[in-house]
Amino acid sequence: MAGSCATMSGGVPGDKNRRFLMKISSERQDTGSPSSIAKGRVAGPALSRFAEALASPQARVHALISFVVLVALTGGGARPDITSLVLLRPLSVLYCAYAYLVLDRERLRDIRGPAVIVLSLMGLCLLQLVPLPASVWTALPGREPVVALANAFGIEGSAMPLSLDPSRTWNAFFSLFVPLAMIGLVAGLPQGRRALPVNLLLLVALVSAGFAFLQALGLDLLYLYRITNDANPVGLFANRNHQAVLLCWLVIGIGYHIAGIGKHRQSAGVILTVGMALIVLIVPLVILTGSRAGLGLLAPCVLVATWMASRSQLFHGVGGRKMHKRRWIALAALLVAIPAGLATVALFFSTRETAFSRLFEVGAAEEARWIYLPVFIEMAKDYFPFGSGFGSFADAFKGYEPGNMLSTLYMNQAHNDLIQIVIEGGVVALAILLGALAWCARLALGLLRSAR
Repeated sequence: MAGSCATMSGGVPGDKNRRFLMKISSERQDTGSPSSIAKGRVAGPALSRFAEALASPQARVHALISFVVLVALTGGGARPDITSLVLLRPLSVLYCAYAYLVLDRERLRDIRGPAVIVLSLMGLCLLQLVPLPASVWTALPGREPVVALANAFGIEGSAMPLSLDPSRTWNAFFSLFVPLAMIGLVAGLPQGRRALPVNLLLLVALVSAGFAFLQALGLDLLYLYRITNDANPVGLFANRNHQAVLLCWLVIGIGYHIAGIGKHRQSAGVILTVGMALIVLIVPLVILTGSRAGLGLLAPCVLVATWMASRSQLFHGVGGRKMHKRRWIALAALLVAIPAGLATVALFFSTRETAFSRLFEVGAAEEARWIYLPVFIEMAKDYFPFGSGFGSFADAFKGYEPGNMLSTLYMNQAHNDLIQIVIEGGVVALAILLGALAWCARLALGLLRSAR
């Protein structure tokens, strides 16, 4: 989403916001004592220059870079008890305010698709937090156990929000400032720097891969979060699935980067060699994360990356002529098979859980997800059409968990995104999801038809 916004960005600061700040400075010159007026004449132009500096292309580039670094170092998890979120969330609000203050109306129209999607989710969170009269919230679907508890404690007449866990719904609301700020910062980039977000994410992915490599070697001090998949190399994240998805994206990002380099670059051969070597190193890292989702995405990502690279003029200069498509398919297969084979051999000498081993082993948590699937569907039906509130799944599930399944394990997520969206957000969240998918499909079709 951020990458698509970058292609629409321009290079002119927000004139309307700049005139607003200049008006404030001029008003300060017209008020106060003679001494304050004299000081205002000096401070007014200084404030105007400061406003222009904040809205300058260079400042917007620096803001994006610093924000990406901030998210990479502090945003690897979303649990409400992660200490780093105390820093990330307030700063995200400030970055968000800055990003949209310097945007002009034209670029706001350019990002209306992704911005509306995020703002719709934030609006739904706020609606779920509005206190409702007792006559309203007690009539909501799935509230019977809550009503019984309220009657037992003598608070049956109190106003309560739709969300069954308001604190976690607030957590979901504030978490959305991160993508909203990123959308605005990317849209505010100068026209000549629209590739910067992709390059920054490539750098972050490489750093996360480096962390994962050292974690795989046994450096447990590099795990950044207290509650994490510490048996697997998770890089900058707390969750192995998130790391695996980023590594798969890194494979595609390498192909994208190679595709954008012309054949006249003197370092074309070096770029080709380094890019292919990185893909060979990334494949076993994805396997070692233990993420089955990452393993399933890996081969398609390598094929896409190879196809993207084959479209570049880079190889025309390296190979002298365009390689045949069958050779590219063979090369892509080798890029998957060689490191996958090495990783498979390494399994016999490693005690770590991998994606391959998890294909043939069903742990207690994985088994519980399938056993509880009918329960999740029942929850979705009971809370439909309004939902239980974003972030409330863990608490809502306690009322449905079978007594014979109680154990030391707990289900903090349904691990089924579609069902959980319906459980927590109801029909409105489902409509937002379908709208987002329709927007992505329309944008993708437009890009394909433009042959870009």
